[in-house]
Amino acid sequence: MSSYVTCDVNDFYENVMAMFEGMVEEAEAQLADEVYAAADDAVDELKAASGEWSQTDDADGRPALLYEEGWVAYKHKMRDGHVEAVVANKNAPGLTHLIENGHELFVYGHDTGRRTKPRPHIKEAYEHSASKHFGRY
Repeated sequence: MSSYVTCDVNDFYENVMAMFEGMVEEAEAQLADEVYAAADDAVDELKAASGEWSQTDDADGRPALLYEEGWVAYKHKMRDGHVEAVVANKNAPGLTHLIENGHELFVYGHDTGRRTKPRPHIKEAYEHSASKHFGRY
């Protein structure tokens, strides 16, 4: 059974616009929730992926700064209604680029002429969470 809305011809435009605005607000809220969920999934994926190879103790046996525990999602709602989610590593923000792309290997300040193996884990986490929540991105 469908529901009918009755209105005066003079109020038709206002009623249609009110229904349309309600639908738009609901869709924007659902999209914001989906963006935030995708960011949380990316954080979980990065924690799991980097935990497989990350260093947990330094040379003296003391707990090192855990790279995998530093992943967080910062969620923002802009003034213009847009939403934004930024996934970052709060413990070692400069380390993410070096691990993702590899870097020259220095030992005690001397260049060894070798490079470390790149571990492209950030792009993979992004692609996985984007495809899961938004289909083809």
